[in-house]
Amino acid sequence: MSNVREYQAWDFGAFRGAALSIADNRQQALNLLDNLEELTNDELAALARHGPEALRNELVEGCFTEFIRRINTWIVLRHRPFDDFEKLTRAFLEVAALAGAERVPRVMNFLSGYKKPEPYVARYIELLARMHSLDALSAIGDSLAGAKWAALRRKIQEHIVRAALFVGADPLQRVKKGRFKHSPFVAGVLFYKAPTHKCEVEISPAPADLLRERSAPTDNDELQRLYIDFFWTALRSRIASPGGPFAYPGLTRGGLGFIDTALDCLEDCAKSLVSGAMPWTFSTPFLMAAGVPKIPFAGRTESVQAHYLGFRNALTTIALDVHLVGLPDKNTPGVPPDELAAARGSAH
Repeated sequence: MSNVREYQAWDFGAFRGAALSIADNRQQALNLLDNLEELTNDELAALARHGPEALRNELVEGCFTEFIRRINTWIVLRHRPFDDFEKLTRAFLEVAALAGAERVPRVMNFLSGYKKPEPYVARYIELLARMHSLDALSAIGDSLAGAKWAALRRKIQEHIVRAALFVGADPLQRVKKGRFKHSPFVAGVLFYKAPTHKCEVEISPAPADLLRERSAPTDNDELQRLYIDFFWTALRSRIASPGGPFAYPGLTRGGLGFIDTALDCLEDCAKSLVSGAMPWTFSTPFLMAAGVPKIPFAGRTESVQAHYLGFRNALTTIALDVHLVGLPDKNTPGVPPDELAAARGSAH
């Protein structure tokens, strides 16, 4: 068993941390806390994430401090390849996200030292979103100024709304006020919660050529974003004018094939939610998509399948957000088993 760390466990740090937590092995966790310098970067991050709950604050503080020591050592000595420093940074962010809002200024000051800090800041935000850390997300949003951070600031507000809904807080009290322009998702949720609430919205233009050839996996991202923005924009429009016409800005409908079918489905779903014909539950978007055909994979350059994959990915995101908005019991934010079973019955 002497080589388990190197060869017999894919993620030894997570394995050991989970074992300590399950067994509630306080003494062994304290032993590791006294010898953090002997752990790898990944093991440090795993210990902070998975260690015994009773020692979580001590473990996070200790691992955070050890990462700071390693980062400062690397900066002074420059003794390891830069790739190692990048891995060190990413492991550090895992622990920093557990450390709460009080650590945000120090973490952001460190990340600002990168020539291109954007991907690291984005990663930090995603990790905080997983923790539903409202105060930390707000602190980062307040620290980002300038046009280059505009899209990320809107993304932070989306995370704040989801985190607030998840923990049972009022999203109206947590998002930015005034002339800040929110994404269609945030604007849609706020308008549904309080139709009289004034909220500026930034609607991204539709992709220039929706029917162009799509062969790379990332080609689905802009379509996924369009489907999500379209749904929440349609929902907001239906609340404002239940019987009025709806048109997504800059999008010419008709002649788009599968995309038209998918957008019609999302518009009908938004209309049914606003009217009360369908409940705000996880399965509703999947049930409403029963008439949308599943497009199988037929080669790397099959654009229609890319259109479908963007829709399928968007449908899952929309379903989770609809579930959060409609939570009947804020103490049980999980998706009920019957809702999961209904969604699994969908072709999507």
